[in-house]
Amino acid sequence: MARSSGRNTTTYLAFFILICLSYLYFRGDSDDTQTRHDYPDLDPVLLGFPDPNAEPLDGSGENGATSPSEIPWPGVIPVGILPKVTDQRIKWDKEPIAQTSVLRHAPGWTVLDSLYAFGDSFYIVTDTPEDFPDLRDILSSGGGAGQDAKSGNIKFIGTKEAMRLFGHWASHVAGVTFVSEDAEEFDDEDHFSLEVMPGLWRTFSTLDPDITIGGNTYLPAPSRFIFPHLSSGQWRDHRKINAMMIRASFPSTSIETNQGWKDRRSIKQAYSFDIVVLAQTAAARQSPTYEESKRALSNTLGFFAPRNWWVPVRNSVLEAAGLPRGQTGVIEVDRKITITYIVTQGRELALDYESHNELSKGLRALERDFNWEVHIVIMDSMPLYEQMEMAAKSTILIGIHGRFLTNLLWMIPNKSSTIIELFLPGYFSPKYQVPAQALGIEHYGIWNSTYFRSDSKDRPALREHPRLQDERMDIDTDMIMELIQERILEPEKLSSFSVASYVTEDPASDLPKGMKLPVDAEANT
Repeated sequence: MARSSGRNTTTYLAFFILICLSYLYFRGDSDDTQTRHDYPDLDPVLLGFPDPNAEPLDGSGENGATSPSEIPWPGVIPVGILPKVTDQRIKWDKEPIAQTSVLRHAPGWTVLDSLYAFGDSFYIVTDTPEDFPDLRDILSSGGGAGQDAKSGNIKFIGTKEAMRLFGHWASHVAGVTFVSEDAEEFDDEDHFSLEVMPGLWRTFSTLDPDITIGGNTYLPAPSRFIFPHLSSGQWRDHRKINAMMIRASFPSTSIETNQGWKDRRSIKQAYSFDIVVLAQTAAARQSPTYEESKRALSNTLGFFAPRNWWVPVRNSVLEAAGLPRGQTGVIEVDRKITITYIVTQGRELALDYESHNELSKGLRALERDFNWEVHIVIMDSMPLYEQMEMAAKSTILIGIHGRFLTNLLWMIPNKSSTIIELFLPGYFSPKYQVPAQALGIEHYGIWNSTYFRSDSKDRPALREHPRLQDERMDIDTDMIMELIQERILEPEKLSSFSVASYVTEDPASDLPKGMKLPVDAEANT
């Protein structure tokens, strides 16, 4: 019996050791120690992507660097960097509280690392507030440049005071958060698509100067959009462009509106946000640049944004609209010169019928003489997807000042890309000129027989169109035909941009070093 008992003990001990070894094997090298991400400039390695300085398995890459084509898209994030249910708090019992830093800033547009929220306010935790921009340029309670604006719901707080206010921990809000502090500005249905979304993404995109022509980027998708002052329906527009921009570009992103934000504030605890991209039109008004255009997006034009900054968003939306991506990630569209004229006859503001007929005849003559493609379209009758596809194919887009020019967001810029916007004489708005400029698309405003460019010194002062009833206007069709021909045949002659600022027409020249086009793609260039 003793011998049998000894054998059983040995068997149990061996079985126990096997279980322990199996546990260690399947558990891997996981580390339960919670660490606070340090983003010196949004290091892709800390975000869970491959080390770009590591030697590739196949030995390729310049100086051992991994080519951007081998880096997974932001949605492909290793599970190991996602917070566990048991690791939802950041504690500073032994380590000091992480201080806030500014990664990018222009009035109204700021990227912050380690921003905190407690109660009704955001908190910048720092012992050196003099190193930060004026709080009124980050969040403002109102007023314009030169006026007595006050800082909004954001405050400086020292590290010791923060630990007294917050306690010894904060709830961790992981990933990237896009916040729009606007409210009444959303009364304009195009505010999100023409200002907020391009501004947030342009500001954030400056952290990756190497976004490729196919839209590949180190940048992670935003984990959430927060609209603290809007209800669940107020951020939407009736054409559903806003929802498509978010859902197509960032399918895993959540949207938190005023009720969700109110829920956060009602819980008496601090929140620690990894990365916040903060936008507010009231803060943008503190800039002289805003005073000239009345467009918050204009403040981002001073950023050194990558040439392809808008490509990740635009390509995702166009792909959702049914346009295929090629093997390099580039949206595949017919490269033939295409001119699109948006007809508004029958609406409140339109060309008189003589001007409309002359413009249509002139465009058809260009189609015949130069073998260019011309589309004369009534976008009221076109589904949104078809409007986007039409814009993506367009080299030149012509239309009266109005909401259908929002489709310029889906144009694929080249050195001839142009918006020709027809204004009622005496009126001018840079509503579409500023986003066109940000995208590298030339913009011309037309008053009868006069045109002005976005950089013209004699560009008219801002004067918004009034609400009109059956207003008709005439244009000089011959002038527009000459403008179109010069923009297509001699684009550098009438350009306010350097040629280098455009997305090149040759996709091979935009590929990362060491990366080649597939054989079938080279044949089409």
